[in-house]
Amino acid sequence: MSAQEEQRLLEKYRQGQCTAEEQLLLDHWFDELGHERPPLHFASETKRKQVEKRLFNRIYRRIRTPQRLSQPKWHIDKLSWQVAASLILFLGLGWVTYRIYSQSTAQRLTTPQRVIANLPGEHKQVVLPDGSVVQLNGRSTLTFTQQFSDTARVLFLEGEAFFEVTKDPKRPFTVWAGGVGTTALGTSFNIRALGGRPTKVSLLTGKVRVSPINKLLAGQWLLDPGRQLTYQPDNGQATITLFQPADVLAWREGNLYVDDEPLADVLRQISQRYRVVIQFNEQQLRRCRVTTRIDKKDTLEDIFQLLSFSHHLIVKRQANRYVVTATGCP
Repeated sequence: MSAQEEQRLLEKYRQGQCTAEEQLLLDHWFDELGHERPPLHFASETKRKQVEKRLFNRIYRRIRTPQRLSQPKWHIDKLSWQVAASLILFLGLGWVTYRIYSQSTAQRLTTPQRVIANLPGEHKQVVLPDGSVVQLNGRSTLTFTQQFSDTARVLFLEGEAFFEVTKDPKRPFTVWAGGVGTTALGTSFNIRALGGRPTKVSLLTGKVRVSPINKLLAGQWLLDPGRQLTYQPDNGQATITLFQPADVLAWREGNLYVDDEPLADVLRQISQRYRVVIQFNEQQLRRCRVTTRIDKKDTLEDIFQLLSFSHHLIVKRQANRYVVTATGCP
């Protein structure tokens, strides 16, 4: 979303003309910005100015923080400041940039919302209103309106999913996940956005544009097939590299591929995958990282044997749990 589009969206909200998808986008946008939503009317002029100052300072700090991006080089233009000014203007007029905080998102939407949530180890195929198909991984949630608007198709993802998008040039298809929006007209791509980890967008076919939900934090990137963008939500840094489709899409076949991930995170995934309790000291494993592929046919004993050999682990079974200790990572 460009700065001009953000300004138009804010103006539409002020006039009460937002669609359900636009209202949902605003909610996520301001969650990413990280400030509390002010009430519809301020108790006093002093209170209004306090909220205005907090919001402006937060935007200003984000603009002033230097970033290191591989593509494109980070810069600030007048439009970014115009967006910030638009927010302050709305506050000055006594308008909020979103609904009262205590209202739920569902209450704010004029169109019913659909939420698909998977348990660990559960996979689902979801057919969207436009005919696009989504393969949703375990521990993942997909949110979208039951009917897309005439101008856009917007979804929100927490976790991992593979998208096969039906072509519709008049309605761009955008998935917001892990601090970025991935926009396509007709293509296939995978998004991995797990809390506390970098967001990864991997393009299989077609072309997509990836934009941060907070335009004041970074620029935007265009991906070609075979390229993967890794985005750090906390600081806006991003890198683009090549990837192996078989590795990225291993989860669709029930397999697990991890690429330079903390051993503690991998053990959690194994625990959920095999529904067992694995006990370990995270501090002890803090320097241990794993790159490996786990086949769906591998037994738990096979996996522990592999990790024990490669990372000098000691694994003991005690009653109904496994206890993992590290003697030192390579």
